[in-house]
Amino acid sequence: MPAGIQIRDAAGNVIVNVDTRLSRILGRVDVTNSGSLVEPGFATGTPWFLAIPLGSSFTWRAPAITFSGTTMSWVMTAGSQFRILYGVY
Repeated sequence: MPAGIQIRDAAGNVIVNVDTRLSRILGRVDVTNSGSLVEPGFATGTPWFLAIPLGSSFTWRAPAITFSGTTMSWVMTAGSQFRILYGVY
């Protein structure tokens, strides 16, 4: 008999199985300038991010975000403010 976790929706469809990758939030950072941070947790999976504009205007250009090993770097447009949520899956 197989072991593990399997989650089904109301219709009986499998929505999570033992081979499904679930994401984990490692942290957040509010940014107004270009920069970087080191997060050892990036070594535990595939990094992801979500950039959320802060302030009253949603016309700002999102930061360019890259990952290299355990380092996440971002390049900002002048005058922009963002909250970056980051994690791994």
